[in-house]
Amino acid sequence: MLGSARVRTNQSYKHYILAAPRVLLLKQTAEDDSHVKLLSDCGYEVHGLAPQEFQFTNRELLNAELVSPANYSGLILTSLRAVQAAEKCFLSRDELQEWQKTALLHWQTLPVFVVGKATEEAATKLGFKTLGSDAGNAKTLVPVIKERFSLDASEKPLLFPCADIRKDTLPEALAGAGIPLKEIVAYCTQPHSELQCNLELYVKSKGTPQFIAFYSPSSVEYTTKFLPSIMPDWQAVKLIAIGPSTTEALQKAGCPVVTTATRPSPEGILQAIQSCEETSK
Repeated sequence: MLGSARVRTNQSYKHYILAAPRVLLLKQTAEDDSHVKLLSDCGYEVHGLAPQEFQFTNRELLNAELVSPANYSGLILTSLRAVQAAEKCFLSRDELQEWQKTALLHWQTLPVFVVGKATEEAATKLGFKTLGSDAGNAKTLVPVIKERFSLDASEKPLLFPCADIRKDTLPEALAGAGIPLKEIVAYCTQPHSELQCNLELYVKSKGTPQFIAFYSPSSVEYTTKFLPSIMPDWQAVKLIAIGPSTTEALQKAGCPVVTTATRPSPEGILQAIQSCEETSK
């Protein structure tokens, strides 16, 4: 019986199994989601479930700033949602395309700092030229910003479209370094309206997963109140965190055994899962 045995290939581990290990990703996933694709290619049964919903706000204010790049020394985008907020602040596709032909050209001469590959890909697609994508979170992005402005100091602020629940890490660190910042709350985060129902349906259909990957502190806050009662084998589930702040949130929620991805990427999540499996042998 093969069970969960694997053979190593040049690219990854492939599972030759009767029942593939189940992985629940607590994130909104699209049909071509890179996390789902990589894990599925490596033999896992993967399901994505959105723990939160987002409402974009202050569109007119953000629009006014994005069409005025001369007022800024650069831009900070710490999430995919921030990039989406920048795109959605334009009322029409024609207005967006006009911005891309005019003000965006000026933004392309300025540093645009991002966190993670997904944010980098979305920002690049919108037309920005980015820095810092290897940073896994706002804390590790700070040295990248400081290094850039130690060479080219400016009295103009950095524009920072952010969430209503953003942490103080980046603003406080930049203030301490004398780097001015203008924040605009560009989106609000709230629990998904059908979160508990969707979790219950998943467990009823698939059973308790072997792994759950958390992609933000809010995903921890919104789901850990339900998961122990919904999943009979909750204590046996291996928990994966996308980064240190999510790990901290899980520990505060009473989940002390957490594996943290070394990078906020599909490869980082895969390596964290494989690390859990190796430890469990």
